Amino acid sequence: MIIINSTIGQDGIFKLNLVLFRGEVYDMAKTETEFSKYAQAFREVIDGNKTYKTILTKDLLKMGLTDLDKDYINTKYPTYTDNIGKRHIEDNKGSGLLKYYEGANDLSNLISNLETEFDEEFRERYCEELQDYDELKIMKFAHSLNIAEDTDDFDEISEAIAEYYSSLIKRAASKKRRKTKTSTDTTKTGSNSIELSYTFTELEKKALVNLCKLNNNSLLNLEYQIKNICDKQQKLLNLNNSEQNELLKDKLQYDIDSLNKHFIEIYHQLEEQCNDMVELLKPKKHINANLDRIISIAKDIISYKNKIKSIDIYVLNYFSLIRSRFDTAYIHLSKVIDKL
Repeated sequence: MIIINSTIGQDGIFKLNLVLFRGEVYDMAKTETEFSKYAQAFREVIDGNKTYKTILTKDLLKMGLTDLDKDYINTKYPTYTDNIGKRHIEDNKGSGLLKYYEGANDLSNLISNLETEFDEEFRERYCEELQDYDELKIMKFAHSLNIAEDTDDFDEISEAIAEYYSSLIKRAASKKRRKTKTSTDTTKTGSNSIELSYTFTELEKKALVNLCKLNNNSLLNLEYQIKNICDKQQKLLNLNNSEQNELLKDKLQYDIDSLNKHFIEIYHQLEEQCNDMVELLKPKKHINANLDRIISIAKDIISYKNKIKSIDIYVLNYFSLIRSRFDTAYIHLSKVIDKL
């Protein structure tokens, strides 16, 4: 069935939107445009354009999610606070967030990596987090998006906003599923699964090389972070309790805490890369012994997180050892990768 929906835009032009319905609605409005409109209205009406666009977008994307998914977004877009209390996205990783804010990217790729079910429990969490904002601004925000225009009851408005947002997110998730299904169907009809398990495509080889480089850089970075932490901890221990050293102690402790936080963020990135590597190599591990070695190392890194109680020399020795093992396996693999 085809549903005809008419609207009048801000430019005064009368428009017809056709929506094809076959068991589900395919909304003609793009999810990237909808989220952008939502985020920009939120920043203008509720935030007063005070927060950086990237930071506000990250905060919006986290609202209502499970703690695990909030940690995922924190890891994907790590932040730090400068000396005047302003938050920033680390290492120029905010470009993706800015594209979400501006409507240049849709949310389907991000949503596919989340475990949150955008159901009633999500909407309840979303409503709870809306309680942190000024009620009058929330009402003005909702009405600016033509949400719950017939009521001024804050609870009803919060529920309507949560419903609106969850519908937006679910459309993005549905879009990703349709893309994935099409891709999977094409692969099944165009390739033999047994053949794929015994060969490497050029793209897979490139992905493997890139993952190996990323892992090596992450391991080097972790070693560097640990050495810095150990140095600063030693300096802190060597300071006496004189009044002159109190400020220096506070500065060293602040640096140690920041380095610890950064260490965990890098480790989460490394863990994600290792998961991707295992997923890529596991079906093909019988092709070359070094593939199985790399899988073993990646799994070791993933499981090691449960052993990290504090950052000390033992941890430093572990990452030095694991990087050495990883380098050896990769060097042997690089000699034959073109023949795989």
